[in-house]
Amino acid sequence: METDKLREFLETQHILQIAPAAGDPWIANVLFVNDGPTKLYFVGNRERLYAQLLLKDPRLAFATAWTAENDHLNRKGVQGVGQAYVLEDPVEIRSVIELYNKTFADFTDQVTEDKIRFDDTGSCIWGIKAEFIKFWNDELYGLNGSKKFAF
Repeated sequence: METDKLREFLETQHILQIAPAAGDPWIANVLFVNDGPTKLYFVGNRERLYAQLLLKDPRLAFATAWTAENDHLNRKGVQGVGQAYVLEDPVEIRSVIELYNKTFADFTDQVTEDKIRFDDTGSCIWGIKAEFIKFWNDELYGLNGSKKFAF
C-alpha cells in the first residue's frame, strides 16, 4: 500500500518544520515521531511562539526532507497541512511518550508522564492530524515525482 511507503519514510525522519497559520509568518523545527502517516507528534512548550500561534488557530503546514549524500537526484520529502492539538488523554500521552523515548533515548529523563502531565513549566505533547500530504520520492515516483494523499 502506498501509505506504507509514506509511513516508512516518516519513521526515518526526526526533524519536522511546522508553520502555524495564525499571525505573521513563522516556522519552527521540532523533533517528531509518527504513528502512521496521519498522526505526527512532538514534545513542546505552550510558552513558545509556535504554541501560542497554534492555540489561536490549530491549522498548520509541515515539512521534512531527505537527500542521499552522494546522489542529489535521490530525494524524498513530505509537505503537508493539518490540525495541531495538545494531547489530553493519559493513555495517548503514555503511548506517545513510549514512542518518543524509543526514538529519542537521550530525552527519557525529560520526557516523562509526570513532566508532561503534572509539571507547571508548560511542557506538553502536541499531535498533528494530517489532512493532506504531498510525498515527494524520486526513487518511487521518478525524478521530481510525487504522490498526493488526502486524509
